Amino acid sequence: SCEFEKQNRTIILRLDDVAAWRYKEISKEIVSEVLSRDMGITLGVIPNNLGRDPQVTKWLKEIKRNTLLEIALHGLNHKENEFMNLTKEEALEKIIAGKNEIIESIGVVPVTFIPPYNEYSKELREALVEQGLRIFSAKEDEYSIDEYFISIGYNARAYDFYTERFISVEEIISDCRESLDKTGIC
Repeated sequence: SCEFEKQNRTIILRLDDVAAWRYKEISKEIVSEVLSRDMGITLGVIPNNLGRDPQVTKWLKEIKRNTLLEIALHGLNHKENEFMNLTKEEALEKIIAGKNEIIESIGVVPVTFIPPYNEYSKELREALVEQGLRIFSAKEDEYSIDEYFISIGYNARAYDFYTERFISVEEIISDCRESLDKTGIC
């Protein structure tokens, strides 16, 4: 069981959409900046075709041993509603395929799952636990911890894809402070 104490005030940085042939340079820049400040970051890696992009796999292999960095499974193909309306068996099939691609391409066994577009079916949790994925990051302000599973949704973000706007630094800090005061985590 994992617990976050309010007095510890933990901030988790999550960068989604690290993928083959996409956002390569900006992803590298963001990760480099975060690590240079001795901060940690979770990378939501899209497994689709990962092993076919030698540049991104080389980079991920180079940085994967850094203890401040986590490589998370971010869906399979990153399609809208990819993990919605799935049975446990259908979810398992996609999770296993994505997990295997990350293992084969960069030699990392992910323990965190981030569903594309933060959408998922209720059957997904059971499939994740069965596959050894114990941390889940999805919907806004989602937060629960039990002996098998940690669910921590986002509550501050730098860009809102739904309204297609950048979020001001003041709003990010305000959202994060509110969450830190409420749960001890942002």
